Amino acid sequence: MKLIVNAADAGLLHAINLAIEKTFLEGVLTTCAVIVPGPYFHHFANFARQHPDLTVGVHLAVASGLFPVPCKPVAPRNEVPNLVDHQGFMWDNIEDFNAAKPTYEEIKRELTAQVELAYMEGIDVAFLDNHIGATDDIKRAINAIAEEFGLPLKGNNGEIDVMEGIYMTPCLLYTSPKP
Repeated sequence: MKLIVNAADAGLLHAINLAIEKTFLEGVLTTCAVIVPGPYFHHFANFARQHPDLTVGVHLAVASGLFPVPCKPVAPRNEVPNLVDHQGFMWDNIEDFNAAKPTYEEIKRELTAQVELAYMEGIDVAFLDNHIGATDDIKRAINAIAEEFGLPLKGNNGEIDVMEGIYMTPCLLYTSPKP
């Protein structure tokens, strides 16, 4: 049996990247999810290219989330006008995102652009998951993108959501036969 230890938010802060790099190189971390619109995405992508044995997923983001880190969308701003504030940054939180009433097409365009950029930067994308917020349009877009790219969704493989972002895989208890 192998313990899978996953980290989220690679690419968002330099400190997060360094922590992910350190724990991976020490043999603790086995997977991580990267926020492609994050300001330190390219720094992380370089590390991921140098370490192809690190399993990397895309942490699909439509808002910055818990850290008020300014993130710009990957898609051209004119294609996702309701995903950004007046300065062109993604919304800080899901409440402001919802108030802007982005369309399904805008959401899907941005999230698709994030996956495409991850591939273009040489990341062998292994899975998708969601950074914050789970409106019906976000869920629908993520499911469509997962199908288009043939990628699994973290949280859709029988895992039990213990608390937001923490999953436990159900296990079977069995007794091995006596020799």
